Amino acid sequence: TTCPNMQGTVFGEKKDYDVCGKIFRKNGIKDSGESGDYVLKIYTKYLGYKASGFSTATSSSQVQSGSAASGIKVMTYNVHQGNEGINNVISLIQKYSPDIIGLKEVMQNDFNILKSQLEMPYGYFSPVYSEGNKVQGNAILSKNSLIETSQTFYSQQSALDANYNSGETRLYQKVKTIINGKEITFFNTHTTHYENNNQAVNKAQIQELYNMASKESGKVVVTGDFNYVNTASIFSSFKNDGLSGKTHLKTTVVRSGKIDYILFSQGLSKSSAELITSPVASDHYPIFVNLN
Repeated sequence: TTCPNMQGTVFGEKKDYDVCGKIFRKNGIKDSGESGDYVLKIYTKYLGYKASGFSTATSSSQVQSGSAASGIKVMTYNVHQGNEGINNVISLIQKYSPDIIGLKEVMQNDFNILKSQLEMPYGYFSPVYSEGNKVQGNAILSKNSLIETSQTFYSQQSALDANYNSGETRLYQKVKTIINGKEITFFNTHTTHYENNNQAVNKAQIQELYNMASKESGKVVVTGDFNYVNTASIFSSFKNDGLSGKTHLKTTVVRSGKIDYILFSQGLSKSSAELITSPVASDHYPIFVNLN
C-alpha cells in the first residue's frame, strides 16, 4: 500500500517499480533486475496469485487469480552427489516446486547452484564429510525464510561410517519456517546403513531423532533417508506419506524396500503423495507430498 500505483488495475512506469523495489528489498524480497519482477513477487508471495504476461502496463485481466495456497509442498531427495547430473536434479525439482525440501548426499558446490537455480533462496547446509576440496552433506532448501537452524550429530556413530570417505558423521538438521502463516518445524536426516552388523546404531539414531521430533509441540515434518525399511514403526505417533501400502514399493533404483520417508505430525494431513520414478536423476527416487 505504500508503493505508488500498486492499488489500481494498471501498474505504473518503471520509476514506480524502482520505488517499490527499494521497499521490497527492505523486507527481504530480492529481484532479478527486471522491474516487473517486483510485481510478480508481490502477487505470488503475499496474495497467492499466479501472474503471467507482466509488462510496465499490465491489467488485472492478465492475472490468473485463485484461492490463496493453504497447503505445504514437501519433498525428500537423496541426490547421489549429483552423479547423474545436477541439471537433471534441478529440472525434476522445478517440476514439482516444493515449498521446502530435505536433501541428502548433496555436494556443497551443488547446494549453492540449487539455491540459485530453484529460486529457493533460504538454505541450510550441514557437511558430513570432506575429501580434498569436495564437501558432501545434508541440506534444506526453502522458499520461505528460516527463523531457526541447528544441526545435531547423533550420539552413536558407526564404525562403518568412520572408515568411509575420510570419516563420515551422521546428523540431523532442524529448522523452523513459516509457510502460509503457519510455523513448521522441519527435520532432515540421513542415518547410517542398517546392513553389515550396523542395525543397532541405525535404530539408535532413528530413535534419537524421534525423541527430539516428538518433543515439538507444533506442526512437525521429518524427511530422511533412513537406510531402514521399517522406519514408520519407530515413528509410531507420526503419520507417513501414505505410500507404504503400494505393492513392491521401493525408493531406490538398485535396492528393494522403502528407505526414504516423509513423516508428519498429527496437526497435518496428506492431500496427495507421489513417488517420482521418472525421470531418474539419482540412485534414489524422490518423494513429494502435499500437506494440509
